Amino acid sequence: MSPPSSIFFHASTILFGVAAMLLNIRLIATYFSYNHSAKRHFSTLFLSLFLYLCYNISSTVYAAECAIGLISANWSKQFVFWSGCLTFSLNFVIVVCNCCITVDRIVAMRKPVFYVVRYSRYCRTLSIVLMLICFVSIFFWYSKGITTAPASTPSFAFVSKGTVIQAVGSAKNVVSLLSVGVTLVFIRETRLFLRKQLNHQIYINANQIVVIQLIAEAVFMIFPDMAVLLFSFFGISLLTIVGPIVVPSCEAYTLACAALLTVKLRKTQKSQRVSTITPKSF
Repeated sequence: MSPPSSIFFHASTILFGVAAMLLNIRLIATYFSYNHSAKRHFSTLFLSLFLYLCYNISSTVYAAECAIGLISANWSKQFVFWSGCLTFSLNFVIVVCNCCITVDRIVAMRKPVFYVVRYSRYCRTLSIVLMLICFVSIFFWYSKGITTAPASTPSFAFVSKGTVIQAVGSAKNVVSLLSVGVTLVFIRETRLFLRKQLNHQIYINANQIVVIQLIAEAVFMIFPDMAVLLFSFFGISLLTIVGPIVVPSCEAYTLACAALLTVKLRKTQKSQRVSTITPKSF
């Protein structure tokens, strides 16, 4: 892994992070303008925006410190380690959050009436609790892995113990496989749901967003993680050869999701302006 390639990946992280940050802030502000019914169906999706925004901030700060360290050789090992702990813990929680979003949509399709009455609130609460537990657990796990030896490269992989990184990486891959299984169930439920001809635009928009998010997750997060794990079985460190691809690929994912939500919710706003006599809840 050469310094120029590392600087390129860190610069990409900063670029994607700032762009995603601006879009996510705008989306969070826009969310509160929607009616009660739209807020309910998009609540778990918008919950992910707060998580993405936290990741955008932490990863941008982490990448900036690493890039400055590579250019000037003046960097703080403690800062790189703790900002890396925060960034990679949030990276793990994003995968968990995606599972929660998919389950939320499955419940909405299976029990549409009860989802409106109470299940949406239950899904949102359970998602928050589960993500907080995962974040605290992974952050604590990472925090025990700081190395005592001096590091020559400003990177979380060089200031943290490899055994800890591999253990958390394996756990993340297990969650990713679980996400794939949940996705298959979601696809099946979506097909059954469409056969019932419940042609409500909010359901359609929410489900379309989840489908495209799942595709983006596979491209930007699951496939790179699986490739790193697969090469490691043969004693090949893909991150050492290619560079720090995990953080910028996740930033690209959050940017893609933010852009998707921006486009989809503009359509929702237009439909709300047209359907002025539609009740705010059902």
